[in-house]
Amino acid sequence: MENEYNGLMEPIRGLFLARHQKQKVILKMIIVENVSIQKTEFSQQKRLLYCVDGKDLLPEEAAIQIYLKKSYKAVWSENHYWWMILSLLFWDVIFAKIKGAIVYSKDGGIFEPNPDEAIFNELFQAFTTRNGMPADLFHAEFYNRRKDLIEQQIEKIQASNAEHILRKSYK
Repeated sequence: MENEYNGLMEPIRGLFLARHQKQKVILKMIIVENVSIQKTEFSQQKRLLYCVDGKDLLPEEAAIQIYLKKSYKAVWSENHYWWMILSLLFWDVIFAKIKGAIVYSKDGGIFEPNPDEAIFNELFQAFTTRNGMPADLFHAEFYNRRKDLIEQQIEKIQASNAEHILRKSYK
């Protein structure tokens, strides 16, 4: 069952594989099925192994083999791959020079300079160079401060070539 999908992926029962085709994302639903795999023994790293086609494999490797046998492409990527892609796609949003992206303390008070203040650029550059992120990245306010920018970036990604955005971000 194939569906054209132009919005954000909603949590839907089943697994969706996406492939890029003519600037549209085509989603193919895979019905979740139970698969019986023989457990073998623990590996040297104390991880359970599974036997697929006579080979003892880690759970991730076994899952890949099962999907390959069903003519799907499969990758063991952990989460780092996806974090990197999202970071590059939203780079300009993450590092937007907005109020709250940098804070400083002076005389016992905490201050959030406006981007048009001279001190803002100096502190922003120093903080992001040293820490690799804006000051509010892991704070609840991060999303609210950038909500409009995030929505605009999502629209931009949907309307353009994501590969181009990734290449532009990765300088």
